Amino acid sequence: MKQNMPDSLRDGGKHLVELGDEVESAWERLRSTSEGMGDIFGDDLVGGLIGAAYSAIYELASETFSSVTDDFHAFGERLTLVGDNDEENEQNLAKLLSQINDMLDGIGKG
Repeated sequence: MKQNMPDSLRDGGKHLVELGDEVESAWERLRSTSEGMGDIFGDDLVGGLIGAAYSAIYELASETFSSVTDDFHAFGERLTLVGDNDEENEQNLAKLLSQINDMLDGIGKG
């Protein structure tokens, strides 16, 4: 069965929010695993450099995943709102067309 436009928009929005939740969960699992490993780079010069690089990359990844998750949620919520607005506009247009039709039928009978 073919979906109407508002339902398709709302379903798309719902899927984007779910995708944001999945990305967030995946990042939390990775973060938890990473933090659970402790200091794996050692105290020597090379280990310190690798640890510093890892920390910088980790911080960038954390900001990126957080931003992507927020965007998926925001886009999904807005897409759902667009579906709701589209449905409301369709209903208002159908009501208006029905009123115009009723008025024209009255003119033709008079």
